[in-house]
Amino acid sequence: MVNRFFSRLLRWNIDAGDVIPAQQIQQERNKNSRLSADYLFRCIASALVATLGLIGNSTAVVIAAMIIAPLMDPLLGLAVAISHGKARTAWRSFLSFLIGSASVFLSAYLLSSFVHVNAMGSEIFSRTSPSLIDLFIALLGGSVAAYITTRSNISNAIAGVAIAVALVPPLCVGGIGLTLSPELNSKLGTLTSQDMLFEITFGSLLLYGCNFIGIVAAAVITYLSQSIGSWKRSILPLALLTLLSVLILKPLQTSYQRFLIKNHIRRELSLMGAERIQQNDDSSGRPRTGMLKNSQFQTTDIKVQMDDEGRADVRISLSALDGEITQKKAEIAGSRLARALESQGIKSSRFQFRVVPVKVLHSQH
Repeated sequence: MVNRFFSRLLRWNIDAGDVIPAQQIQQERNKNSRLSADYLFRCIASALVATLGLIGNSTAVVIAAMIIAPLMDPLLGLAVAISHGKARTAWRSFLSFLIGSASVFLSAYLLSSFVHVNAMGSEIFSRTSPSLIDLFIALLGGSVAAYITTRSNISNAIAGVAIAVALVPPLCVGGIGLTLSPELNSKLGTLTSQDMLFEITFGSLLLYGCNFIGIVAAAVITYLSQSIGSWKRSILPLALLTLLSVLILKPLQTSYQRFLIKNHIRRELSLMGAERIQQNDDSSGRPRTGMLKNSQFQTTDIKVQMDDEGRADVRISLSALDGEITQKKAEIAGSRLARALESQGIKSSRFQFRVVPVKVLHSQH
């Protein structure tokens, strides 16, 4: 019976689907990469939808904009042209992508200029701190997108890849960041106006560039691995993409470390909320390792700035009942968080707690 199982396994052929001929793939990608009125209309429409979804903090609306967006087509056309070593076709696809991206950015900027942005939700902030995770997602997305275009039976799955690797929302966030009002920045109370504008715009454009590099590089390698194009002809563009990847690794790695530190701080604050403040009995009067039990608070924002020497400047924004978070409790929390961050490679740290008081009002009729 075992021998029969292995014999069947050896005779089993994996169905790779209906493979599209390489020449047909090249023709379809070139056709879909052309600059046209329909292409620009979809770019502008997706930008307007995404901007409204970002301002309104609506995930469903942002996803709808990702499906409408056509920016994936010229990227795949660029990847096919690179794999075949056709510089003119690659330049045409790249120019189409740049013009489409510019129309998205400008549309988001103009719309957010007319719409008063009085709040910034998670949909915007989640696209301002790219990390190595985003680069890996872009690499996987580009590989899957390229593979899909070589199989006729699964070509309709490209929309799912467009959602996973979003290009339009980061561009829209960059446009929104340039229109932030000073009133909004002062309400946030965590950054100055210039810092806020720089962080929002630079972070979102870094995510956009990360997606661009990852998608194109992975798509080229996927096409070449399926004998679509020539490794010899595409060696220089691949080397350039590798160089660009190396250049963005440092800010992505730094952002990823901030991501880990923020999660570590949130976890520690959550644990402290389940424990108890204690006071040391010695004569120094210093609080020992203490907790924040019975102190009702909510962590609203965490900002982390680091230098190359392993020092961190952490600003934590909390909302709590008036009088709940005292100076002593802040010292206790900062002392524990400093020890907790040592496991993340932070040698020294400084904490600043910004507490927004919450007043409970009652009305009885």
